[in-house]
Amino acid sequence: MQPDPKFDDIFNAAEQQLLKKKVAALTEAERTQVYEDGLELSRAQKQEQNLDVLPCLKINEITHTKTSPPLKHTVSGSIPLQLCEANTNGVTYFKGVLGTEILNEKQRQLLPFFNYAIDKFDTKSYDFRDFDKYVSKSTSGLSFLTHVTEHIDQHGQYEQGVLVGSHCLDENLPKMLDIWSEIFNRPNFSNEERMNMLLNNYCSSLTSGIIDNGHTYAMQAARSLITSVDECKESLMGLHHVINMQNIQKQYNINDIQAIVDDIAKHIFNGNNLRAAFHYSNTNDILFNCVEKFCTELCSTDENKEANRINWVESKQMPKDNRGIHISMNIPVNFCAKVIQTVPYTDPDYPKLRVLSRFVTSKYLHPIVREQNGAYGGGAMLTLDGVFNYYSYRDPNSRTTLDVFDETSNWMAKNTRLIDEQNLFEAKLSILQQMDQPIAEYMKGVDLFLYGLSFDIWQTQRERVLAVTKEDLIAVCQKYLAPEKWAGKCVIGDGASQELQKNNEIWKKVSGPQQ
Repeated sequence: MQPDPKFDDIFNAAEQQLLKKKVAALTEAERTQVYEDGLELSRAQKQEQNLDVLPCLKINEITHTKTSPPLKHTVSGSIPLQLCEANTNGVTYFKGVLGTEILNEKQRQLLPFFNYAIDKFDTKSYDFRDFDKYVSKSTSGLSFLTHVTEHIDQHGQYEQGVLVGSHCLDENLPKMLDIWSEIFNRPNFSNEERMNMLLNNYCSSLTSGIIDNGHTYAMQAARSLITSVDECKESLMGLHHVINMQNIQKQYNINDIQAIVDDIAKHIFNGNNLRAAFHYSNTNDILFNCVEKFCTELCSTDENKEANRINWVESKQMPKDNRGIHISMNIPVNFCAKVIQTVPYTDPDYPKLRVLSRFVTSKYLHPIVREQNGAYGGGAMLTLDGVFNYYSYRDPNSRTTLDVFDETSNWMAKNTRLIDEQNLFEAKLSILQQMDQPIAEYMKGVDLFLYGLSFDIWQTQRERVLAVTKEDLIAVCQKYLAPEKWAGKCVIGDGASQELQKNNEIWKKVSGPQQ
């Protein structure tokens, strides 16, 4: 089959022709009826609903049942370990973080592909087929994920690395650690044909989820305009990574790719570059000996005997202009985002902004962006590192939506009556639903391991969420979300960038990934 490059133009022209034909066939009475139906729909959309008919929990029914996980911290070789005995039902879980701050720009661009391909090559003891069988028989599989996270209470510092993980039955723990030793001894990347096939497969997979997750990509691209940690995330996990990989695929020969991937492995697969966490059941009587042996062997060649530390990367200063980026793609509807830097997780204003994000989603953004302006969805959220995000999903009215985002504080000032006891409680309930959800046994303490988020910090956050008042919401809305506040914006989709520009905003247009 051959794709038709004019398909969209032909389709849109046929749709316009059909519309004109149907409009021309309307009688005067039918035209009047259509107009009156439109007015009636507009009135119905703006009418306040009677929410008293809906059941809702009460504040005294919200109970706190979480307890602090039983964590032990120790060091084996130079590797810091977090150990958690949990009800894992005879399964042992391993997670580790390998630092990547030592990589140069070329290597960093290929890090996500490295994560995709690392376990698909020959190792020192196995060819790639036998290694895959060994992994499948002994473990759940190996995972390699790009890991970038900001310091929990210090704006301007972040960790970048690779998050690795696997789990197995207790009796297979020696085999699982042997598999990881094979990885740390570095696979053989000399198979050009396989490297080329994996590169093509990886680049093809990158574009498959863009439309379904367009609002997520838009928020990430917008955040990259205001924080350097998100600039790093955008280059590794956002649309700019997709664009970069398509360019790399055209510009690099496969030997260049092999050399860079091998250099990445040399830099990061070292015992002095790892911190690890294990979750295990009380029936696992071989864990400590196996882990000690594994860590000692990884660190046997290390001269530095000090425990590994997180190497925080210092953020660079971002331009304080109100900037926007229009990522042009041939899709019929757009994805919009606006982001504002606020405060870290441990700041007292963070839970107030968190509750505010849920309140404006349900009372402002959803009724206007979705119900009145025709987007599939819209809302607000606050990231762990304190960036306030607005987004819209499959949106036919980009400029209108961006104006709605800008007007949040003005809307709040005019509609303070909406912040009654019930609406405030529902916004808190939405946050508590997320905070109080059950945690799988193998995830206990993982927030501390990955983000430095301890149970005590989490507990303080929950108490502060419950204590948020009407006055708090009004105050933080005016303090952080006023139209003149420094912000980044992004629109993914078709259309002219000039239509998006407003006041002193600086917009840049880039061609999106090829579908």
